Amino acid sequence: MLFNVAKIVGMVLVLVLVGGITWAVWQKTNAEDEGIGGGDSDAPVAVQVQPVVVGEISNMRTFTGTLEPQSAFTIAPRVSGRLERLHADIGDIVERGQLVAELDEAERVQDVEQAEAELAVARANLDEVRSGLSTSEREYERFRTLREQQIASESEMDAAKAEFEAKQAQLQVAQSQVTQQEAALQAARVRESYTRLHATWNGGAERRVVGERYRDQGDMLAANTPVVSLLDIDTLRAVIHVAERDYPNVQVGQVASVMADAYHGREFEAEVTRVAPEFQRGSRQARVELRVPNAEHLLKPGMFARVRLEVGRAEEAVLVPLTAIVQRQGNAGVFVVDEEQSQVRFVPVQLGFQHGKQVQVLEPMLEGRVVTLGQHLLADASKIRIDEQAEAADETPEETAAEAEAATLGTAEER
Repeated sequence: MLFNVAKIVGMVLVLVLVGGITWAVWQKTNAEDEGIGGGDSDAPVAVQVQPVVVGEISNMRTFTGTLEPQSAFTIAPRVSGRLERLHADIGDIVERGQLVAELDEAERVQDVEQAEAELAVARANLDEVRSGLSTSEREYERFRTLREQQIASESEMDAAKAEFEAKQAQLQVAQSQVTQQEAALQAARVRESYTRLHATWNGGAERRVVGERYRDQGDMLAANTPVVSLLDIDTLRAVIHVAERDYPNVQVGQVASVMADAYHGREFEAEVTRVAPEFQRGSRQARVELRVPNAEHLLKPGMFARVRLEVGRAEEAVLVPLTAIVQRQGNAGVFVVDEEQSQVRFVPVQLGFQHGKQVQVLEPMLEGRVVTLGQHLLADASKIRIDEQAEAADETPEETAAEAEAATLGTAEER
C-alpha cells in the first residue's frame, strides 16, 4: 500500500518537472520569435551595420526555355534504293556540297544507258530522213524544171511535190523524236544523280554538324526517307515564353544572358530577335526567340536553358543590404540605427526589386544605417554596440557605401 502511494507521488513529481521545463522552453522560443530579445535588456548588443543608399536597380527575371539550332534540315533521297554507302555520322562536320550518302545506282545507270541507246536510234533515223528529204527535194526540182519545159506531165510534178512534203513532215517527226530522247536521257541522268546525296543549303555557315542518323548502310529506302539531319550550331536560338505582365517590357534587340546546367556559373550572351504578336490560348504566354552566338559549340540544341532578361528598371531607388531584412511577427522589416541613442527601431518595409546583395525598399523612405548582423538578438528600442572593427574587416571596395550606390543594377525575384 505504501509502495503504491510512493510510486504515484514520484510519477506526479516527474510530470510536474517535465511540464515546468516545457513551459520554460516555450516561453523562451516565443520570446525569440516575437523579437522580444534575449538576455539582459540593458546590455547593448554587438551588431554590424551598413548604410542605406539611393541608386538605380533593374528588374531581372529568369525564364526557362529550350535551345534550338538556328537552322536544321534533313537529307533524304528523291528516289528509292538501297543505301550503299554513308559518308557522315552523328557528330561529324559536313561542308557545303559534300557527298553524304550513296544509293545503289546499278538500275539508274542502266536507265541512262538505255536512254543513250534510244537517243542514238533517234539520231540515226533523223539522218536517214534527212537523206531521203534531200533526194526527194532534188527529184521535185527536176520535175518542176521538166514541167516548165513541157516535158513532164503535171501529175508527175504533183507526185514529186507530195513526196517532198512528206519527207519534210518525216524530218519534223524525226527531230522531235531526237529532242524527246535527249530529254529522256537528261531525266535518266538526273535520276542517277539522285543516288548521290550531297549536303547543299543556301546561306549560313559553310560547315554544319550531323545531328542524327536515321538509317544505316544496307537499309532499303523509299523516296523521301530521312537519312541524316544537319544542324547549324554556330548560332543557336533560345525559345522562351513570357506572361502578360512582362510582355510589354520585352523588345527586339534587348540584351539577355543564357545559362545551361552543363556549364554551371557561366553566362552566354544573347539578344532578343523575335517577339510573337499573339499569346497562346492554353498558357496565355507569348513566344520569344533569342539569338545565342555559339562559336565554341559548347551549347547544344535541346539543352534546357535559363534566360535572364530585364523587364523593368527603377531610378533613385532606396536600397539596403539583403542581410538587413528580417521577419518579425510575419512582417518583413529592418532595424534602423538611432545614432544618438545607440539603439535601434524596427521598421516594417515593403520590398521591390532585388539585385544580388541589394534589395529595394518601396516604403517607407529610409535613411541612415541598418543592422546587417546580430538582428536575432534585437527588439524594438534595443541598445546596440556597433562593431566597427568587424565591419571594417568585412568591408570590400565593392561593398563600400560610395560604390554600392553605383553598383545597384539588379534583379527581382526569379522564377
